[in-house]
Amino acid sequence: MTEAIILTIAVFLGWLLLDFVKTKAVTKEVFIQSAFVGVVAGIIWYFLGLILS
Repeated sequence: MTEAIILTIAVFLGWLLLDFVKTKAVTKEVFIQSAFVGVVAGIIWYFLGLILS
């Protein structure tokens, strides 16, 4: 579970950073998209961990 949370935060921050570099601004839309992608990645990672362990 801890790995999934760490991955969620890392993906969120990475996606946010990439969008910031590309657009030079952080809008509400970019923030929500980054959060969504991070949460989806964390959920997928968590379930993969359950399946593979």
